[in-house]
Parts: sequence; C-alpha cells; structure tokens
Amino acid sequence: MIMRDKKINACAVASNAKYYKHKPEVNNSRLIDLLSAEQLAEKFHTLYEGFAPEYGYKTRDESAVQWADVPEQNKKLMIRVCRTILGRT
Repeated sequence: MIMRDKKINACAVASNAKYYKHKPEVNNSRLIDLLSAEQLAEKFHTLYEGFAPEYGYKTRDESAVQWADVPEQNKKLMIRVCRTILGRT
C-alpha cells in the first residue's frame, strides 16, 4: 500500500475506511476479534507510515516500506505489541 516515494496510497486507506464504515452488519466492537496480531500490526504500520508526514514526522528509511519489506526484527516487535494489546500473549 505504500507507493514508491514511500508515501501511503491514500486511495487504499480510504477504501479500507469506507469498507468498515459502510458494513452495518459488522459489529465494530467485535471487528478487532477478527484480526490477527499480524494483520493489526500490518494495518498499524501502513497507516502510521502514511500519517507520519502530516505530523511533521519522518520515519526511518528502513521501515518506511511496504509491510513485506519491513525488517524482520521490527515486524516481530510490532506483532508482539499487537498480540499484547489484543490480550493474546
């Protein structure tokens, strides 16, 4: 979802937001239960990298990449944090 210039594809974010917003049959309080820790980490990473410039923050070049290209140690850390937040430690 991140474009070559390392900025997030706004259309991808908008389409994800639109999907969740316009699916009334999905109980948003339960939506988190449907995500794995890795899925949550990936979504967090993608959005974090995309929003960072809006807040005047430049992320590290090594991590300002698509999820598949995030360094393995960084990826494992984010997944562990998300697993803990989800209460799945």
